[in-house]
Amino acid sequence: MSISYLNIQIPKFITVSCTLAILLLLVVIFTPVPRATDNNTFDVHDSIVNVIEGTSNDILFNLKNTKAKPYINRGLERGLSIKELQSKLNGQKVHLKIVDHWTPLDFNKNRPTLAYIEIADTGEIIFDVILPV
Repeated sequence: MSISYLNIQIPKFITVSCTLAILLLLVVIFTPVPRATDNNTFDVHDSIVNVIEGTSNDILFNLKNTKAKPYINRGLERGLSIKELQSKLNGQKVHLKIVDHWTPLDFNKNRPTLAYIEIADTGEIIFDVILPV
């Protein structure tokens, strides 16, 4: 008894459509976060609970009233220090500007990119990468 395999011909338009859909998905997934400007950021006012090191030299911020954990991409490579940020920011009310960017890898925006940190009480700007428009 021999086993025969089904020889199914998939229509060309289905193959092309699936290939294009996969390529489009890859483009959307790997689109880099845009450079921060006043036009593509939004404000968050909250208190810093903790500053921790993330993966790939990122710096993560735990906020008191916000579920998302914003981060500074490659913050340690930019000369920022976890200990210094902890001593300045833990327990402080801050004004943050976050880049408004969506990706399927973070579809609910739990890890938004930080572009600006200001201590609310003193007005001291700790971090600012917002480009002028």
